[in-house]
Amino acid sequence: MAAPLPKEDKAKIVDYLRQQDLWDLTGVKIKELIKEDLGINISQPTASKLKGEILEDNSDDREFTGDDSSLSEETDAVTELTNPDNIRQLSQEQMNAIDYLLKGQSDRAAAEAVGVSLQTIWDWRDNDPLFIAELNRQRVELWSEARERLKSLANRALDVVEQQLNSDDPKAALAAAKYVLQGTRLLGDTDLSIKGPTTPEEVLLPKLRREARQEWEAKNGKQHQTLDFRYDPDLLETDRRETEIEALAKNKLKKAMAEAGLA
Repeated sequence: MAAPLPKEDKAKIVDYLRQQDLWDLTGVKIKELIKEDLGINISQPTASKLKGEILEDNSDDREFTGDDSSLSEETDAVTELTNPDNIRQLSQEQMNAIDYLLKGQSDRAAAEAVGVSLQTIWDWRDNDPLFIAELNRQRVELWSEARERLKSLANRALDVVEQQLNSDDPKAALAAAKYVLQGTRLLGDTDLSIKGPTTPEEVLLPKLRREARQEWEAKNGKQHQTLDFRYDPDLLETDRRETEIEALAKNKLKKAMAEAGLA
């Protein structure tokens, strides 16, 4: 279970949100703004609940004019906001663990800092599609920011390389030439892009596709009778097989998402 939100943090968040146009903000956006502007981590359901509470307070303060149609619509919206659906969100411990892992901490160090067992961290990293996707998403975002910073330094770095390239010191000139070749990708690959699934669906689908293929082949066999078509029968049979396997995988995905509390 996630730790309750401290009173002082909640007070800061409420004061902050009262200054925002909440009707245009989703729970996800509120969560991101609070982390960015206040440095406080909260879950999406908590963000939605706080939004609902503030909107409800605002509606209570409104003078009644005899026409309660707009008030009724807002009350319905508040009811929906204060009762988040059953889609599971990351716990506070999981969010904190992601922060530590992105800072380069080991699994063991992250577990100790968050207050969970090392096995729990391993379970999250290996078996929780929501945790895996969010860790990858934030890693991609972090790397993208780093790449932008590197790009902003490129011209200054090239000035230094050019000076070294014209140096009378052969070692310095050789080192500078190597950097130039690497920069133009003529010497080795310098693309260190971060790859990995960034949504729970992308995390789950590869394994489910393999399972679907195995089930399909167990039922239909790996050898298939060709049909008498004017077009290439093998190609048509392959298209049919792949379509059926993909449909089976998508059905498995729906079940897996529901079992993981994500649908």
